[in-house]
Amino acid sequence: GAAIYQYTNTEAVNLTVIGSEFSSNTTAGRGGAIYVRSAAAGGATLNMVNSTIFNNTSGSTGSAVAFYSGNTSFPANGNIYNCTIVNNTCTRATTPGGAIGVENAGCTIHLYNSIVSGNKWDAVPNNANVYCHTSSSALKHRSIIGTDTLYPGGAVITEAAPFDPETMLEAKTAEGKTSVFKLVGTDNPAKTYGYSLQGLKDLNAPFEEGVIEKDQWGNARTGSVIGAYVE
Repeated sequence: GAAIYQYTNTEAVNLTVIGSEFSSNTTAGRGGAIYVRSAAAGGATLNMVNSTIFNNTSGSTGSAVAFYSGNTSFPANGNIYNCTIVNNTCTRATTPGGAIGVENAGCTIHLYNSIVSGNKWDAVPNNANVYCHTSSSALKHRSIIGTDTLYPGGAVITEAAPFDPETMLEAKTAEGKTSVFKLVGTDNPAKTYGYSLQGLKDLNAPFEEGVIEKDQWGNARTGSVIGAYVE
C-alpha cells in the first residue's frame, strides 16, 4: 500500500476516508493508494467518500485500491461513495490487476455514485478499471465504470452517452484545497445519472451526519451528479 496499508490478523479494523486526495503514489506491490488486507475473522473494511484517486501506480493488484483476504472467513470489504478514480496504472503482466482490484475470495466491494474510468492495465485492458475474483463481489450502484453508466445493481443505462474521461473530466486545483476533476461536456452522463441528494441519504452511508450531502470541496450536492466534485 503506497499511501495506506490497512491490515488485521486479530480483530475487526475499520478505516474511514473523507474528502481526500491520493495522487502520484507508487508501489511494486498491491494498492497504488490503499491496500486493504484481512487475516482475521473480524475483517477489514474501508469506507471512503468524496475523494479523488489519480495518477497512482502499482506493480500488482489495485492501482488505486487493492482488497485481499486469506479466505472467505477473513473478509476485506469496501464501501466507496461519491469518488473519482482515474488515470491509475497497473504494471502487472498477468492477472490480477485493475484500479479497484479484488484479488481473491472473501471480499465484497460496493461502489456508489462513483467514477472509475481511464485507468490503465496493458495485460487485461477490459479489467483496467475493476478486477474482481470470481468468488468475491464488486457491486456497482449508479456509477460509471469505464465508458458505461450503470443503474443500481450494475445494468448499463443504454441511453446514456459513453463516458470519455479524456473529454469529460478536467483537472481542477485551488490553493489550500485537494485536487479534483470537474465534469465537462454537454452530454456528460456523470452530470445527470447519479443519485439525488435524497437517494444518497437513503443509502444510510456509514459517515457522520451531513458528510454524504457535500462534495470533496464542501459544496452542497445538488442535482444527480456522479463523482467527488460538484460545480
